[in-house]
Amino acid sequence: MKKLIIKTKTSILIALSIVTLLGTSFSGMKANAVVAKPSIAFASLGHTPLVVGEKETFMITTLNAEKVQYRMLLVNNTTKKSEELSKGYLAAVDASFPFEFKPSKIFAKGSYTLKVYAKRTTDGVIATKDIAFTCATRDNRYHIYTGGDLILNQTTYKLGDTVTMSGIKGIGGIKGPYKYRLHIYDVNKKVWLINVTGYQDKISWKPTVSGTYILDIHVNTPNSPTWKTYLKNPTSKVLTGTYVGVKMKTIVITEELGVIDIN
Repeated sequence: MKKLIIKTKTSILIALSIVTLLGTSFSGMKANAVVAKPSIAFASLGHTPLVVGEKETFMITTLNAEKVQYRMLLVNNTTKKSEELSKGYLAAVDASFPFEFKPSKIFAKGSYTLKVYAKRTTDGVIATKDIAFTCATRDNRYHIYTGGDLILNQTTYKLGDTVTMSGIKGIGGIKGPYKYRLHIYDVNKKVWLINVTGYQDKISWKPTVSGTYILDIHVNTPNSPTWKTYLKNPTSKVLTGTYVGVKMKTIVITEELGVIDIN
C-alpha cells in the first residue's frame, strides 16, 4: 500500500511539472508571437480618366491595423520631382474603412505615381503602396468625363433598400447614350463582385448583407470602339478594353437605420 501511495505521489509531481513546463512554453510563445505587418488592401483613384484641370480622389484601406495615419507623396514620373500632398502624416483613421484623400491639387498633363504610406498607430510600422496614373488632355473623341458626382436614388441605405444609379453629373466627351456597368468591392470580406450588372442606362443593386461596399461603375457608349470589345463577350471577367471611364463611391448598408453617406 505504501508503494502505491509513493508511486501515485510521484506521478502527481511529474504531471504537475509537465503542466508547469507547458505553461512556461505557451507563455513564451505568446510573448514571442509575431504581429502581422500592416498592408494596404485597396488603393484606387476615385475616377478615371483624369483630365487636365481636374482634381482627383484616392481611396485606400489597410489590413492588420485598427488605426492608421496616412501620408501621400506625389511623384511626377517625367520630371522626377515629388511633392508632399498630405503635409506629413494625417490624423489617425479607421484602417478598414475606405479613406478618401482629396487633395486640392489641380492636375496637369503627365504621368504620376502616388506613394501611399500607412503607419499603424500602435507601433509605428509602415505599409506602402504605389498608385500609378496619368492625367490626359481633354479630347471628346476618346474620353468620357466622370469627375462629377454619382446620381443616386438615396443618400443613405439600409437592408431592403435598392441602390439605383442613374448617371454622373456633368458627364460628357464621346457622344452618348452613356451606359453603366456595376462591379462591387466588398470591404468587409475583401472580395470583388464582378459584373453585378451588364451595361444599362441606369443600374440597380439590392444588397442582401449589411456592410461597407465600394461601387465600381464602368462607363461606356455604343459610340466608342471599346463597345465592340464588350459585345464580343459581355459576361467576361476580363475587363480590359471594355470601358472608357470609371467612377467609384463608398456606401454603407446598415441593418436598421439607413445612414451613412461618407460625403
